[in-house]
Amino acid sequence: MTKPKRQHYIPQMLLRRFAKEDGKLYVFRKSSPDKGVFESNPKDVFVENHLYTQFDEHGNKNASAEEKLAELEGRTNPIIEKIIKSARLGKPPRLLDSEKETWNIFLCCQCKRTPKQRDDIKISDIISEILTRKKYRSLTHAEREEFNSPQKQRALLRNEWPKVVSEKSGEKLLGVLRSKGIGVGIIRNPKKSFIIGDNPILAPFPLYHPSAERLFAISRDVFVTPYFQRGEERLRELKEAIHIRRINKAIFDQSDMVVASSRELLESLAGM
Repeated sequence: MTKPKRQHYIPQMLLRRFAKEDGKLYVFRKSSPDKGVFESNPKDVFVENHLYTQFDEHGNKNASAEEKLAELEGRTNPIIEKIIKSARLGKPPRLLDSEKETWNIFLCCQCKRTPKQRDDIKISDIISEILTRKKYRSLTHAEREEFNSPQKQRALLRNEWPKVVSEKSGEKLLGVLRSKGIGVGIIRNPKKSFIIGDNPILAPFPLYHPSAERLFAISRDVFVTPYFQRGEERLRELKEAIHIRRINKAIFDQSDMVVASSRELLESLAGM
């Protein structure tokens, strides 16, 4: 079986929901401003070779983390479609408990799976994750020596991070999401839209309410935020252009690469 090489950290099923009618996206990268705003396809943005692939000491590849992520995306895609369609009809999504749990896991996973989250992680967190799986047993002398080696630490980060991403860890955040309902925001003005970036989730971002822990645009006209009590769902129409601008500006500021269905929007955010 062929191991997937090009691995997206923002799922293509999300990116397609930010694309133009022809399926293409406008892209801007702050680290390469000379390129300006250019067109691309969902398959060619927010992707790295072997981002979630693990390698053993012989160089053999293990793609199980990518496969788990793909399976989660497949289960989440119809739930996202349900949220968006309901919002466009002016209704809350009325998610089943099983659908809400899948959404919680997907959001928790997305909070961990980007290269920025990988680069920000501490090696001590990786070691803690390993020890958690080993029931917090004491390290042997040989293991302590290995963990102190820069080469070993790089290898640990490279091979353990995909496990952290793909397994149902992050129980603290997951517990918070389970205790919350869902707030959905929608843009009605066809001339306005959201962007998505390589660091797509705003946390915290109390546009909806000061208690909202995360805000995640899931299409060019819909965002989702954990809010209210468990089981509650509410829909809010974003009528003020300044609120839409605040969300886009916050996503732009915390990301390097951003994409949108509007060239003018990206040029405005980039000050071009």
